[in-house]
Amino acid sequence: MYKHNIQRLTQTYLTLSLQDIAHTVQLDSPKEAEMLVLQMIQDGQIYAAINQKDGMVRFLEDPEQYKSCQMIDRIDSSIQRIMNLSRKLSSMEESMAYEPLLEGRQRFDFDDFDAVPQKFPM
Repeated sequence: MYKHNIQRLTQTYLTLSLQDIAHTVQLDSPKEAEMLVLQMIQDGQIYAAINQKDGMVRFLEDPEQYKSCQMIDRIDSSIQRIMNLSRKLSSMEESMAYEPLLEGRQRFDFDDFDAVPQKFPM
């Protein structure tokens, strides 16, 4: 919950003190806020720089420019999964519209669907 609240702060503020972060997300101390922010930076959950001298955190933009071959492959893979899912949904919709309602009708299994893709790690 603390991490989620800190991520929300990055969408609102450009710079925020560790004291304000601790107060806003209801942590016990600025030191605890600093440790959590550092962990989130290391895990790639947020992009920020901490000025330990004045206790300020500067939130940065995502450095990914979405122009690497790896990122293009990930985007293409996501588009292909979405297109396959769309075809499956259209097929299901069509079969449900034209089939008479019978008790023994085929049920769709969860294996017919792709898993929800996870957020791209940056």
